[in-house]
Amino acid sequence: MRKVIRTWLGVISRLENNEILTVFTAFIDIYERELTLCEKDYFEVLFEAYQSLEENQRVILRDCFVEVVLNQYLGRHTMFTLPMKVRSALVL
Repeated sequence: MRKVIRTWLGVISRLENNEILTVFTAFIDIYERELTLCEKDYFEVLFEAYQSLEENQRVILRDCFVEVVLNQYLGRHTMFTLPMKVRSALVL
């Protein structure tokens, strides 16, 4: 599963920014409805895959993710529901 997520993140990072924003908006919409994703290993796997990407890929994904989250109605609240190491990686 880790390899699939890493590949998915790598592919996403090569899209145009508006396309990345669309993907992340859908992800955040699902996450906001199902906050229990944090309670599962999902974020652990996602974070490990993200950390294994090249620096430029991480920067693109981080910037787009932060933009999407902060543009959501409950964005700041959502940000605080993320695991601490995820927030740290996002430099929040």
